[in-house]
This record gives sequence, structure tokens and C-alpha cells, in this order.
Amino acid sequence: PSQPASTGLVGMPAAPSVQAAEWVGLNECVTVAGFRIPGLVYFGRHLRAIKGHDVEPALIDPSKPVAPSIAGFDPASIPYWPSYSGIAATARHAYLKWHASGRSATDAPISFVFLYFYGLERRILYDCGPKSERGEEYQVILGEVRRMLDIYGENRSFRGYASAFLEMAQAIHHSVGIDDPPPDYPALGYELPARLK
Repeated sequence: PSQPASTGLVGMPAAPSVQAAEWVGLNECVTVAGFRIPGLVYFGRHLRAIKGHDVEPALIDPSKPVAPSIAGFDPASIPYWPSYSGIAATARHAYLKWHASGRSATDAPISFVFLYFYGLERRILYDCGPKSERGEEYQVILGEVRRMLDIYGENRSFRGYASAFLEMAQAIHHSVGIDDPPPDYPALGYELPARLK
């Protein structure tokens, strides 16, 4: 299982000796293939996906090859359900560059956004402890998903998944008081929002 990262991982070499996967926290970073990747990612090796026996799709595994390409890469080569371990070395290079540049490039393939989102989703819905342990990181992750929606929300698929995630996270981990203002629910479909349910 993943473990909360307790120390900064700046400059950790991409070496086969890295075994355990870790969550890289808010004020930490890792260096992979020369790219300084800010926190809120899973990094390392041997983190199983929540379902099945595959590797966690969001895991940035430093043992996987990363290669720049003068011609770039074809975003269409990345499958609909992407996994860092399963994409080409040139796609990994572009993905790491996207992370290092602030995760804001509007022309980034939506598959990059999903790969990053998968890790945020796992952290909140699967790996986090009880509500009493939730604090700044929880709010930052929800804020990060909202930021991503502002940038990439025109993609209908991402908008649907990310909005449903925010609804579920708030429904599970947020106490709603009768004096709270009513939430603002955008028209995203015919489903009653999870938090309202």
C-alpha cells in the first residue's frame, strides 16, 4: 500500500532500487528524467491498482524509460484508459514536462489530465485516513480538481468524471449543516448530485 511521504524526495534518482510507492505530499517534489515534478502524485514502484492486479495507472514509476522525440508523439497513441506504465517513452517525456511546467498547458492531451486526476481521486477516495485526519491536503486536492476543471472542463468526459468526484468527496467527507448555503449545481445531466442525495 502507499505510504504518506514524510520527507522531501527532491533529486531522488530514477534507479531500479526504488521499491515502495509513496504519495508525494503538497510541499514536496520528485525529480524524474530531469523534470522536477511537484507533489500530489504517486511515485515509485509496486503500487497495485484499486481494482484488479494491474499497476496503479497514476503511479509515476522512475524505472520506466523516458525519451524525448524531435517529432513529438501522437496523443492518439495513448489509450482511452491511460496508465503511466503503459504509455510510450515519448509520451512519458511529454507527460513529465506537462507536470513540471505547472499542469496548466491548455493544449495538453486530455489523457495527461486524466492520469494526474486518477492519483488525486485515489488519494481522497481510497488512501486517506478517517475524517479526523483530513486537513489542508484534502482541501488542496479538491481545489486542484476545481482548478483543472477551469482549465480542461470543456472536455465533456473530464468534466463529468471530475464533477462526480467532487460531489462524492463532499458527500462522504463533508458535514452539511442546515444553515449552510445551498451548493451551486451546474447542469451536467439528469442525475441528482451525490451530495444532494
